[in-house]
Amino acid sequence: MFGRGQAPDPIAILGVTAGRRATDQVEVFPCPARGKDGRYQCDFFVHGVRWSAPIALELITTLKPGDALALSHEPDNPQDANAVAVLTAATLDGQHIGYVPRYLCADVLALQALAGTERVSLYVRRVNSDAPLQHRLLCRLSSPWPDSFEPCRGDEYTPIVDELASC
Repeated sequence: MFGRGQAPDPIAILGVTAGRRATDQVEVFPCPARGKDGRYQCDFFVHGVRWSAPIALELITTLKPGDALALSHEPDNPQDANAVAVLTAATLDGQHIGYVPRYLCADVLALQALAGTERVSLYVRRVNSDAPLQHRLLCRLSSPWPDSFEPCRGDEYTPIVDELASC
């Protein structure tokens, strides 16, 4: 994104923060692309921290860059059957601390089905203890990129570039 002493790239910030406000109906994010190492990798801030149990905020402050996190599909979630919860590692009793952003859940579930649940990993990139809750925990999702996998499939994904090209 940017190095120490360098100004942050506004587009990179938009890609990670999704440029959201509470009143927004649209989220902006980069479509994940296959990395040089052939893997799927994307960074995101954990969503829904404000609705987690109070212990979740305490646990988030104890996390360090590189700490492993766990993913758990919640098919019975009343808000979204594709919801994927973010949990602390088993060493911290797998405490629920938030959610994968809705726009990435279909990718996570597809990658788990195609590559295997155990090969899709999530870990802490940064804990921003003085940031607003929606920017508190930055994570990286990493997985092998199966040959048959295509990210961001479906009608709900409308690339801005395509929209601008038709104007």
